[in-house]
Amino acid sequence: MEVLRYRPSDKAISQLRAYGYAYGFDFEDKVSYLKDLTQVANKTKTVELALELKARQLDKLNVESKGEPLTEATFTDIITALSKYIGYRIDPKEITVSEFASIRKMYDQEMEALKNQSEKLK
Repeated sequence: MEVLRYRPSDKAISQLRAYGYAYGFDFEDKVSYLKDLTQVANKTKTVELALELKARQLDKLNVESKGEPLTEATFTDIITALSKYIGYRIDPKEITVSEFASIRKMYDQEMEALKNQSEKLK
């Protein structure tokens, strides 16, 4: 990103657009161009922070349930984390195993997508 501030690259800008950063990137308008790069950098940092947070949450869930029977306390922690992820409270007495597995699978897939997006931006 820093290199683009001083030396624009059509290939790099095309790649940024391919990642979904639909800005003008008009090097002729230096103020606008630098603003666009700053916005890309800010969004990238946001994605990295979200990925780091979710990775820590996933690690905690995996450590708590690794190789041992799932305790009620661990299950409650997992349900709480998944509830936060989907944006509403999951009732542990109402959720079915298939619903739990589906939500956990979506969570894991989003984690993987965030990880891949972060790696592309590096």
